[in-house]
Amino acid sequence: MALAMMTSRTGITDPLAYWFLVARLAQSAIHLTSTSPNAVKARFSAFAVQMVIGLYWATKLLIS
Repeated sequence: MALAMMTSRTGITDPLAYWFLVARLAQSAIHLTSTSPNAVKARFSAFAVQMVIGLYWATKLLIS
């Protein structure tokens, strides 16, 4: 995200920024509310979404 902003290529990150934020907020909310096995799985799923989006952004920024 910072690299995209510094290089004026936020058009790469803008379409998925909302979903990245939603996944981050979901992960934090789940972390604060429960530590049950299902909550841990849901929290990891939200984290995985963030990682996939981050890898997609990194790939697109390196290629462009």
